[in-house]
Amino acid sequence: MLLSYALALGLALATGAARAQTPDPDPALAPGSAWLRSVQLTSGAFPWQLGGPLEPDSQGATARGMLVAYRATGDADDLDSAIATGDFLVDSYPRRFANGDVDMFPLDPLFLEELSRVTGDARYAGFVQQHLWDRLAAGTYGPNRDLNAARWASRMPVFEEYAGWVALRPYYRAYAAVAAHHAGEPAIRDAVMKDLVVRVEAITASRPTADLTGLASAIWASAHTGINIDPKAGRWASSANTQDLVAVLVSHQRPSGDWPYDTSSQAAAHVGDVSVTSWAAMALGAWDGAAHADRIASGLQFVRAQQQLNGQILTNPGYPPETQTGVQVHGEALVALGTERGTPFEDLAPPGETRTPTPDWTATASRTPTASRTPTATRTPTASRTPTRTRTPTADRTAAATQTPTGDQTATASRTPTPTRTSTATRTPTATRTPTPTRTPTPATSATPPPPVTASPSAMPSPTPPTWVFTPVADTFIAQAGPSQNHGSATALNMRQTFSTSEVPFVRFEVAGVPADVARARVRLYVTAGAGESATLYRGSDTYVGTSTPWTESGLTWATADLAGSPIGTFALRSGTWVEVDVTTQVAGNGIYTFAMVNVPSLRGSVGSRESDRPPELVVEARP
Repeated sequence: MLLSYALALGLALATGAARAQTPDPDPALAPGSAWLRSVQLTSGAFPWQLGGPLEPDSQGATARGMLVAYRATGDADDLDSAIATGDFLVDSYPRRFANGDVDMFPLDPLFLEELSRVTGDARYAGFVQQHLWDRLAAGTYGPNRDLNAARWASRMPVFEEYAGWVALRPYYRAYAAVAAHHAGEPAIRDAVMKDLVVRVEAITASRPTADLTGLASAIWASAHTGINIDPKAGRWASSANTQDLVAVLVSHQRPSGDWPYDTSSQAAAHVGDVSVTSWAAMALGAWDGAAHADRIASGLQFVRAQQQLNGQILTNPGYPPETQTGVQVHGEALVALGTERGTPFEDLAPPGETRTPTPDWTATASRTPTASRTPTATRTPTASRTPTRTRTPTADRTAAATQTPTGDQTATASRTPTPTRTSTATRTPTATRTPTPTRTPTPATSATPPPPVTASPSAMPSPTPPTWVFTPVADTFIAQAGPSQNHGSATALNMRQTFSTSEVPFVRFEVAGVPADVARARVRLYVTAGAGESATLYRGSDTYVGTSTPWTESGLTWATADLAGSPIGTFALRSGTWVEVDVTTQVAGNGIYTFAMVNVPSLRGSVGSRESDRPPELVVEARP
């Protein structure tokens, strides 16, 4: 099997908290877990995005990355980090109903169950048992204490920002179903899985946002629980079983190994998505890792490729470090990189357990996943030691909000411009100053021979480097909300980045008459709208998507743009100011150079276009 990411965890559970025994852990795990620790708050909780506040709903999904990293690398700091999050949830759970009861977010139970199994400390799983499983079994859960498992599943809480995303709803049920399955709660598991199928049936082509995440997580849950998914409605109604849904998921993997954000035409033209790719890899690994080894390996390679020098795994190629959900996506990526099936439970389950039979309401999956074992009802960990907390997270260890990638960190551009096109006369470089030759003073005459002179270099003025200033030959911005609209005549280049819409500027320069020995190159932009938010400049494609045809100012649209690119550096969007980004690593002399921009917040920012009185500039300096 070509896949090399499976863990060799041994039988350490029998002697307590299992130390990692992976002989060859994924190389992205150690720097990735170190970065995640660096953004953990003193409370033990994690923010949702870099530099942001505590996010109550993302704790379990994020902290699972630390637990998996510990299992793979054996770094005790990773375990301490996971324990800190577990302690935060158990001691001060951030969600409560009006009646004071715990309002358990569906992403948390699996983490707490896994944490008890890894550490041997039963209180984390006991917290879930007391506040969720027992109450659901008794029908006393919820704000009115009247919810059983089926009613909870039908109204399961979701991220508030994504409440309208129908296609994402299986994701929440998948977490809860797998947690109930491994906790030895088959009745709750079955109720949640039954509702998960209903949510899969609600996915339609007209509302595709995040549908691949919903699909992948549903497959993952089916593989772990052994419960078949046979949708009778929705866009995948023709699928007779989970195996058919696996074929659908596989069909959306792209040649570069990644999966797009969803099945919409806009997403298909966009850069790959780390979260979806991580979930697809976990789903295929849980279903049949051997059959899909090559696909999983190429998907995980895409995930690794988004890791920066500081260890952070970006949400998408070229996206800024502060992108919304970035911390949680990073944590889920670590889980995909550090486990074969998206949870360490298979390695940790005690021996002798048997699968709970598939309930009567659904047919058995056409390919029964192997080794999906239901824990015994007592669920008391067999560990003999409770790990001590040897490291308390340092005060507010949130990483710096921005990190400008260095030259070594920037990926090679996908298409190297060739200096075959000749610049028009209007782009003649501005007048350059030719260094004046240094004049050597004539020694004064003297009747007496001068004494010996000790050689000492005299101060020589540094010659001014020849400089060229180029303005764009084309610029525009593209808008996801109007995929066929062109904005080439706009005087401002808008940029905006949310999960429902995007606006991305493209600027192309044509460099001519410059020697190959470039000393420095900078892109200068005049900000026309912004209040100090961060934006990232990245190297953009010179051509339309899927072609070798250069894009034109009047022809580029969201539907035709190639959104692949490499991040170069960040800048602040502060209205009325000039900003510049060093692009020396990108400019190798004469040629065509395209740059694009993405801003972090959902607010719209903009810079002046070439149609304005302050157009973008590419300033190139040659060595004197």
